[in-house]
Amino acid sequence: MLKILKKHGVNYIRLRLWYNPVQANGYNDLSNTIAVAKREKTRGFKFLLRYPLL
Repeated sequence: MLKILKKHGVNYIRLRLWYNPVQANGYNDLSNTIAVAKREKTRGFKFLLRYPLL
């Protein structure tokens, strides 16, 4: 999906990092967010970090 978006001019992605790791359920926790950010940066994307305080 990101390849298609990149092809059509999208250059930013939004990443979410949960304040409470239990709510993250392994998906939006710190280690996963860092891994995704690094991977997508190598593909030429910049990112916005969303940090909900719930």
